[in-house]
Amino acid sequence: MQTQRPQPKLTYPCEWVYVLIGASEVELRSAIEHVVANKRHTVALSHTSAKGKYISFKVLVVVHNDDERTGIYHAFHTHPATKLVL
Repeated sequence: MQTQRPQPKLTYPCEWVYVLIGASEVELRSAIEHVVANKRHTVALSHTSAKGKYISFKVLVVVHNDDERTGIYHAFHTHPATKLVL
């Protein structure tokens, strides 16, 4: 039997970190600017795979409510440059 994890209790506005993984640094940076250009955010290189095939960034964004937080996640998730969003 599977149990659901309780939703986190967040106080908005708050800072939320998305980890994006993709194959191209240029395309990932473009995706970040496309999705959060008009929001307060910071971007930091997180990791590059040993063979250089994948790269990840931590994107910290100030979000104001659950809808905005999940909307940004879905925008990153559906962007063609993004292979995985954590």
